[in-house]
Amino acid sequence: CIRASPSTVSGTELTAQEFRDAILMRYGIAPPDLPESCDGCEACFTLQHALACKKGGLVIFRHNEIRDELVHLAGKALTPSAIRDEPLIRPCRTAEKANTCPTSCTSDKLATEDDRGDILLHGFWACGTDCIVDVRVTDTDAKSYRHRDPAKVLQTQEREKKRKYLEPCLK
Repeated sequence: CIRASPSTVSGTELTAQEFRDAILMRYGIAPPDLPESCDGCEACFTLQHALACKKGGLVIFRHNEIRDELVHLAGKALTPSAIRDEPLIRPCRTAEKANTCPTSCTSDKLATEDDRGDILLHGFWACGTDCIVDVRVTDTDAKSYRHRDPAKVLQTQEREKKRKYLEPCLK
C-alpha cells in the first residue's frame, strides 16, 4: 500500500473546505454550498455540469491549472526567458499567401490571428527550435463519449489538435 502525505511542495495539501468537499463527493453527496446556477451559461449547477460546462464551471480553471503547472516544470528545466505564454500560430499571415499555405489554410476558414498555443518553449527539443504546447481538457465521461473507450476519446482529441496545428507548426 502506497501512501502520500499532504505536502505544500508537491501540491497535495488540501484546505479544510477542500477536504470536506472531497469526502462528500467520494460518497456521492454534493457539497452543500454549490451555487444555484452556472456563472457562465446560467444552467442549473451540478457537479457534472461544473466539470463539463465550456463557458463557466471548472473547464477553464482546469485548463489554466494544467498550463501553469507545465510552465512551472518548464521553468525548472529551461531558463525563464525561453518560456512564453500564448504564442501565435500563424500558418497564413495574409489571404494572398493562402495558395502556398498548408491545406488547413485553404479550407473554409483561414488561420486567424487568434490561433494561439498555450506555451512556447524555446530550445525544448533542440537548440534554436521552438516547441508550442496547446492544452486541451477532455471529459471522457461526457454523455457524448460514454459509448467509447476513454483511450480512443483521447486519441481522437489528439488527432484533432494535430490536424489543426501540426503542419503550420512544422513550417
